[in-house]
Amino acid sequence: SGCDGENEDNEACGFSYTRVPIAINEEPSTNYSLFFDGVGDYVVSSNANYDFTNGGSVHFNVKSNQIDMDNHKYILSQYSYPNGNYSAFELSIYQGYLNWHIRDNDGNNVGNVFDQIFLADDQWHEVFLVFDASNNRVRVTVDGVSNISDVSNLGNINSVAPFYLGRQHYHGHYFNGLISSATVWDEVIDINSINDYDNSRIFYYDINEGSGSVLTDLSGNGNDGMIYGPVWSDDVPVLPVYGCTDSYASNFNSDANADDGSCYYPEDGNNYSLDFGGDVDYVELSATDNFDFSDEQQLTISAYVKALGNNEVIFQAEESFGYYIGTHNEGEFALTMYFDGYEDLCVSSTDITDGNWHHVVGAYDGSSIKIYVDGELENTCDAGVLVSQDQSSPITIGVYRAGASNYQWNGSIDELNIWNTSLSDDNVVGLLSADTIISSENLIANYKFNSGSGDILFDYSGNANHGQISGATWANGFRMPSSQVTFLVNMRE
Repeated sequence: SGCDGENEDNEACGFSYTRVPIAINEEPSTNYSLFFDGVGDYVVSSNANYDFTNGGSVHFNVKSNQIDMDNHKYILSQYSYPNGNYSAFELSIYQGYLNWHIRDNDGNNVGNVFDQIFLADDQWHEVFLVFDASNNRVRVTVDGVSNISDVSNLGNINSVAPFYLGRQHYHGHYFNGLISSATVWDEVIDINSINDYDNSRIFYYDINEGSGSVLTDLSGNGNDGMIYGPVWSDDVPVLPVYGCTDSYASNFNSDANADDGSCYYPEDGNNYSLDFGGDVDYVELSATDNFDFSDEQQLTISAYVKALGNNEVIFQAEESFGYYIGTHNEGEFALTMYFDGYEDLCVSSTDITDGNWHHVVGAYDGSSIKIYVDGELENTCDAGVLVSQDQSSPITIGVYRAGASNYQWNGSIDELNIWNTSLSDDNVVGLLSADTIISSENLIANYKFNSGSGDILFDYSGNANHGQISGATWANGFRMPSSQVTFLVNMRE
């Protein structure tokens, strides 16, 4: 299958993946690369014995337009057969897409062809692979987006062959393209702090010599690479300039081309909410794919609200993506969703329209909806399959439709958050603290409502899902009673 570099047929392994945007620390920049002609060019490392039993990691920059419909073309490969066992640790390009393949001494394989990671576009791509044997997981990160595969348990991986760039030593299958910088570690690394793992580098080639037939191993292990055929090129990747790329942020960096998650906004340290007591008061958000959860089939929406009326909308992405929260006929809090062939809702037992602040949460896990009020689970309802709608109508806060007054929210909203996962009961309790956010790769939007002025509602998630305020006015935000603070502290002891 596509998992087995020896058999080389056309099947992928089909492991699941999630897309995770992250910021990456770069190794030093390079001024050269090596061009591999796809016919007989390769680089081979000096040393041959490595142990990836507990895990291993790889990093390189690559550029190619190579599309071979029949064979894997190897960018980086360690393949022990027939030198003593069946171990392998390698990445290739297959039909233009990235493939990885790991095999233990006895020939047990894990691997995947990522049909969403197309490399043969003649553009530079930064690639990381981190194999975590303890947790049976492989994370492949390309240009800052991670794809995670849960894999079966492997045995010992004791390589007895050197690493190659540009080919596999057994099958050949030569790579056509450019490689700039290549590093292999014999442990699980955090790709956000790769310089913390200098002692576990097997080799580090910056491929910056510009001439000669040897790649100097900068790891200190003397594992130099012997160049057979590839020629030097000054076609190199333009490395990212990291910083805050959101023009709305206080620390916007106009020179940055890669966001590092450092953005902060004018509202830091304040405590406000938005009041929607007028006619046609709302916040409008763009209907980006961030809010489409039809693939994940999970979501959580939380907010602090002060409500006075029934059948009013807190947040809606109904017309675009099939869900919204608000009050129901008797003042109950409700999450309404559009499933495959029908619409349904789940409501609280508490009437929240008493003019007091309440914390409300609606969570969906693909088969059920849970409703929480003030940290208490009040209802669980069966649910179907979430179906996305027109995917283009504006998303709104405080009203059912932008520019219309039907189902207008009559009250205040604070601390609105949206995730593309279903939070646990413990996490929901933690959200009762107005300053506690379950920050994770699944956080889609984090609205603190703390500016106190202006017509922009800032999103703190890092996804720049900012909102345009229309009519709603700034008001005092939710403040936690001291008794509740004590309760939360005790809960965490």
